[in-house]
Amino acid sequence: MKKDTLSNLHSTSCFQEESLLIKAPVGKIWDLFKEFKWEKLCPTKIKSCKFLTGNPLQIGSTYKLETERGCSFTYMIVELSELKRKFSVELIECEPKENFSSMLTMFKLNRITEDNTTLLTWQTLFSNDVSVDTLNKRKEIVKGYFSDLKRLAA
Repeated sequence: MKKDTLSNLHSTSCFQEESLLIKAPVGKIWDLFKEFKWEKLCPTKIKSCKFLTGNPLQIGSTYKLETERGCSFTYMIVELSELKRKFSVELIECEPKENFSSMLTMFKLNRITEDNTTLLTWQTLFSNDVSVDTLNKRKEIVKGYFSDLKRLAA
C-alpha cells in the first residue's frame, strides 16, 4: 500500500456498501466502535487491535488489527464524528499484501427510533485497480464481521 493513497481514490474507484441491523441501542454500539474495541465487536474474527500512534479519538492515529486468520491490517483514522456517529479509516499496510492501491472504509451508525436498535452502514471505496475477485472476498469478510456484530444485544 502506498502511504499517500487517499488522493488516489478520487480518480476512478469502486464502491461497496453493506448494512446491518444490530438489536442494541446505538449508544452502546457507538461506544465500542469509537473506542476501536474490535476484539469485543468481532471476537471470532479479530484477535487484537492496538494503537501504534495517537489514540481512538484522534484523527491521524494509526492502529493495527490482527485477525484470527493470521492477517494484519494497519489503518489510519481520517474522519471521526461523535455527532454523526461515523468514522473513516484508510488502509495503509497489510500482510499479506493486497492487490490494490488503496482502500477507504467508512462506518456510520444510526438509531432506529421505532425500537431503539442500530443500523450500521459499512462502506468501502477502493482504488480502480481492485479486482472483482478481491471485491467478492472483501464482501464475504464484511459478512463474517456481521455474523459477530449480530450477536451484540441490549
